[in-house]
Amino acid sequence: MKRVRTAIIGCGEISHIYLKNLTGPFSKWVDVVACSDLRMEQAELRAKEFNVPKAMDPENVYKDDSIELIVCLTDTPTHHFVCKNALQNNKHVYVEKTLGINLEEGRELLQLAKENNLYLAGAPDTFLGAGFQTARRLIDDGWIGKPIAAVASMRRRVNAPAPNWLWKKGAGPLFDMGPYYITALLSILGSVDSVVGLNQISYPERSIYTLDGRVEMAQVEVPTNVNGMLRFKNGVDALLTTSFDVWDSQRENHVEINGTDGSIILPDPNFFGGPIYFYGKNMDGPKEIPLIHDFSENSRGLGVADMARAIRLGTCARADSVMGYHMLEIAVRIIESGEAGKFLKVESGIDMPLPMPVDSMNELCVDSSLK
Repeated sequence: MKRVRTAIIGCGEISHIYLKNLTGPFSKWVDVVACSDLRMEQAELRAKEFNVPKAMDPENVYKDDSIELIVCLTDTPTHHFVCKNALQNNKHVYVEKTLGINLEEGRELLQLAKENNLYLAGAPDTFLGAGFQTARRLIDDGWIGKPIAAVASMRRRVNAPAPNWLWKKGAGPLFDMGPYYITALLSILGSVDSVVGLNQISYPERSIYTLDGRVEMAQVEVPTNVNGMLRFKNGVDALLTTSFDVWDSQRENHVEINGTDGSIILPDPNFFGGPIYFYGKNMDGPKEIPLIHDFSENSRGLGVADMARAIRLGTCARADSVMGYHMLEIAVRIIESGEAGKFLKVESGIDMPLPMPVDSMNELCVDSSLK
């Protein structure tokens, strides 16, 4: 079957692993034909590195009728601009998290995709990896009984100079790292009904690096220590913590699902693999569970491959924009709740994404493993 002709817009650090996988194992469904960046030298560097035929200006990518899919890997504040231009030029879009920096941007992209009958999907796609797909199977099979509670925690310190956008609207720990944790919970527990947030800006100024390499101080516009409670429609309550203000922690970044008959401890959802531990009734200690699904290595681009396959077969992409928008609304409502001091309703919702088949490696890759 003909592969989906794809262009990468945004050739920064994260593009390396995307291009490695999309021109390697995921080239079964994806044909990367162009690299693009406002810095043409960066686009040319990536194109040469991964033997991509063209390095192009973004405007020329939008206008090229032969390109079917744009993968947007730019900084978060520019996601809406890139995705909007792509959709208006009749191109499918896969975007790094998030769809935009607010709900208005997210809604506009959803409407454009619907009006033009185009696929819109995006990161994070780590929930499609071996770790969380194994956990989903365990929970669906009743290992922990009825889920009743969950914890998702990302706590670390950003002390060195960072990009200025990290401290602006649409970023901070909740929007930069929180999408991995929220999406992981959604993929296992379904839709969120309402949220409440307790948020603070711990340090009003942070050091940033400028485009010319200098270090300056910038005002922080978003909470840098966020605690949210998510009430799921199935009755589960989950505690979500995202912070850039913690010097050290006894517990690594993780997700935990608790049920009436046991608990499952999951790994950092920023990654695709394990380990996974199960605590059950009458057990002396935790038991590590073997991963029963594929993609335990760094599989960035897995969502792109799944989407490209869906485009060709006319099926649904698992990391779709409906879940992406629901995740964005949850984050927005947590911030709004902290300002209002009360629970807020989440208006959007999702259908549970279909599980990845156990043999998905053969289905999506040109060989039996990620290189």
